[in-house]
Amino acid sequence: MSSPSVTFVMAAHNAENTICEAVQSALAQDYDGPIRVLVIDDASTDRTAEMIPVHDDVDVVRNTKRLGRSGSRNRALHLVRTDLVAIHDADDVSLPNRLSTSVPLVSDSMTVVGTQLIWKDTSGELYEGAHWPTSAVEGAKVLAEGRTPIAHPSMLIPTNLIRRAEGYDERFPVAEDLDLMLRVKKLDPTIRFLNSSKATVIYSRPSCDSLTYCLRSHYWRSQVLEHHRLTASEWNLWGPRALDSYLRQRARVLRRWATKAMGKFRRNDE
Repeated sequence: MSSPSVTFVMAAHNAENTICEAVQSALAQDYDGPIRVLVIDDASTDRTAEMIPVHDDVDVVRNTKRLGRSGSRNRALHLVRTDLVAIHDADDVSLPNRLSTSVPLVSDSMTVVGTQLIWKDTSGELYEGAHWPTSAVEGAKVLAEGRTPIAHPSMLIPTNLIRRAEGYDERFPVAEDLDLMLRVKKLDPTIRFLNSSKATVIYSRPSCDSLTYCLRSHYWRSQVLEHHRLTASEWNLWGPRALDSYLRQRARVLRRWATKAMGKFRRNDE
């Protein structure tokens, strides 16, 4: 039996510094099935289009006006002709084993999978990020709590399933992945969400640790939950939750910095 075909869907806006490596990483998979990369250049004003590698398996579509990430991905979904869709951000890097790790987990057309992430901060330092659920039971529990059960930058989903859900809701500029997964689950309660225990994507976080990002993220998450009538009482206090998240992230950064500094000091002392 032949391996399922996969299209990497990549929305890109002013990504001239990262798009080449992102596309090349998608093409360099140790996967034996057909692979395509579909880049939606979201009306970039820099050299993004010039930096996209020319390759037989790479298709590029340019938006004449900005549609945003969700709008660009939705445009791509109309063009996909493969069995599976793999989400790929224009500033992320997929390791060679991404598809060979995740495709076998898509046991049927009712399964959405992802993998763990390696996070990259603004200095380029790599570190272990949050843990994503590796069982369908845990994934269902996380989604019921109003949290994303799949590491979205690593998401692999059957094409017919994301189309049945009508793609992304463009009203949500942030937390659109949570909204999508809640709508996918509503299609059929037996749909499963799970992640591999392996990390296969280097996830760039250029602004994700800023207070502005935390406030914006938590606000839109609260809007998604309210839209799906899942707003718990604590999510009404999205502002304090965003501040708490920001302070926790800063604490993690300081701990990493202190650990690195102590290691360097010990080596110099020896």
